[in-house]
Amino acid sequence: MGVVTHLKKSGNSQAFHVPKAFAAAHNLDVSARFSMEYKAGKIIIEALPEAVDAASEESAMVEMMLADFTPENAHKDLLKGPAMGKEIL
Repeated sequence: MGVVTHLKKSGNSQAFHVPKAFAAAHNLDVSARFSMEYKAGKIIIEALPEAVDAASEESAMVEMMLADFTPENAHKDLLKGPAMGKEIL
């Protein structure tokens, strides 16, 4: 078993408490970035490389979120009227 931790309130979110000794042993500091996912009843947290570009990470996340979007499954109010500007569907 790994380190036992808990969730705590952090603003409007929740945060995992990382014990100081664990962070020090694994060279983690408050600027460390992680990816987190939930699979088969387990929370998987993986450290991201320090060189991750925030803009490309955000772009990849937007692509992932829109991957299943189609005009057929869009909310009916989203696609009202003709395209105005640079919309492409």
